[in-house]
Amino acid sequence: KWKKGEVITLPNMVVKDSDDEELAIALTVTPIKNNRNVFSSAVVTVRDVSEQKRLNDMKSEFIALASHNLRTPLTALRWELEILQQSSEKMTDAQKELLAKSMEAHNRLLEMIDDLFLVSKIDMDNVELRKEKMYLEDTIVQVRKELDSKAKKKKVTVVMPSFKKKLSPLKLDPDRVHSVIKTLMDNAIKYCRDGKKVTIKYTKSKDKKSVIFSVTDQGKGI
Repeated sequence: KWKKGEVITLPNMVVKDSDDEELAIALTVTPIKNNRNVFSSAVVTVRDVSEQKRLNDMKSEFIALASHNLRTPLTALRWELEILQQSSEKMTDAQKELLAKSMEAHNRLLEMIDDLFLVSKIDMDNVELRKEKMYLEDTIVQVRKELDSKAKKKKVTVVMPSFKKKLSPLKLDPDRVHSVIKTLMDNAIKYCRDGKKVTIKYTKSKDKKSVIFSVTDQGKGI
């Protein structure tokens, strides 16, 4: 690539110095033209980013610890909300609505904490994927049901295939894929204009070697 004139930035790596201490370094390859105007050589710049890596690791560890500690009180709160739901027949309609909103807000907060925890694991390069064969159509339908109340509140129509005939199963991490699809569909409903529609498509690519999942909304755009 450098022979074509591209500046290449390589992923950070860890090496050991003469004292056998670990150093985090960043490498950048910058191509240089000769007198024939051809890229024939390159300059490799090596930067010590150990301090930057240390600070990033501290940030990731803090986020992971905070996320873990926040889950404990939220779990206890969820138990209390579920107990209240079990005896909701004695509540007024206003109380039931308030309880439903509390549970919805709790679930959103829990999802945000899970996302924070995942980000910290990604930063620390500590993400384990639990891949298994699955039909993506099932996840799309499940997420559609989870977001049904949100779509109804905004009077947004979610248009999606019937999935009578499923595509081939894929080997994916169900939890990670569910999170990605829910984020895309949730944002589409959130930023779609009231009374408009969100369109879900899931098809095979032209070469039949991959699949394409898309979400289109009728929002303002960026």
